[in-house]
Amino acid sequence: MEAYLLDWANLLLRWLHVATSIVWLGLIWFVNFIQLAAVRDADETERAALHRLIVPQVAKTFRYSSHLVMASGVLLLITSGYLLDRLMFTSAVYIPPLRNWLLWGGTFAGTAMWALVHFRISPALKIVLSDAPAEAKAAADEAARRLQAAQRAEQLSADLQLAAQDDQAAVKRASAASDELSALLRRQLSGYAGDLAQGLVAGELCPVCGSLDHPKLAELAADHVDQSDIDRAQAAVELTYAQAKKAAARSQQLEERRQSEFLAAGQQSVPEAEAVASQARQVMAEAAAAGDELRRSRNRLTKLQEQTDAITASLDQAQELALIHI
Repeated sequence: MEAYLLDWANLLLRWLHVATSIVWLGLIWFVNFIQLAAVRDADETERAALHRLIVPQVAKTFRYSSHLVMASGVLLLITSGYLLDRLMFTSAVYIPPLRNWLLWGGTFAGTAMWALVHFRISPALKIVLSDAPAEAKAAADEAARRLQAAQRAEQLSADLQLAAQDDQAAVKRASAASDELSALLRRQLSGYAGDLAQGLVAGELCPVCGSLDHPKLAELAADHVDQSDIDRAQAAVELTYAQAKKAAARSQQLEERRQSEFLAAGQQSVPEAEAVASQARQVMAEAAAAGDELRRSRNRLTKLQEQTDAITASLDQAQELALIHI
């Protein structure tokens, strides 16, 4: 790398490293001596406002500044020849022993602080800042709602099976009624000669052949079909077809409802929804217990602070009395 580019990179990284270190250390001081005291002394309403408006922003800036400190520090070590010197320079860079010890001691201390921030402090802040009981209750309510939908879908599946059986039976009845009507119409057609013979009168013209003589009249068949039989069969066909149409509509309605409930259940079966709901209830109970423990800890902290203030006041009074006696 060109010398002037390396100098500029060193300058920019040094300024970035110093600026972000100031922000990081300033936030450490702010959190420990200002924010924690404000949260401790605030009432429930004020504490909720601090947790919602101030603490998340401080935590985010705290986290990002630590990232920048670490990244700029590592890059600064490289561009300065303290780390991977063979990569940046043609020969090894001499570092005085004292400076080397101080430099790497600060590096390890900063790395330890960065690890503490991201593996201990940040997870703890997420728990404190999150409304875990409310979120867990919402998740449990949603799981219960899906379980109920899955149960309704299962019941609708059973109803749909029964409706399908009724639908098939109605179709069979309609088909049987239609077959019966067709058979009656065929029998009526074959017996038309007997019907005409019943209306013939001697000496009057036959409406078919025009003859005045009717030497051999056709007789009514034993299974003679009259119009009343046709009307009854037609009514049966209409009724059974209406019943089949109604059964098919009910099956379609049940299927649509079953699909809707299945989607509302998250496409889960009842056993799956029961497992999710059970897990959600367990998480809700754990979150509630954690919230109770957090409130108890806050109350203990408040009492300890009150006791500390009382002891401090007593010491101040004792010092004032001692000065008076002197």
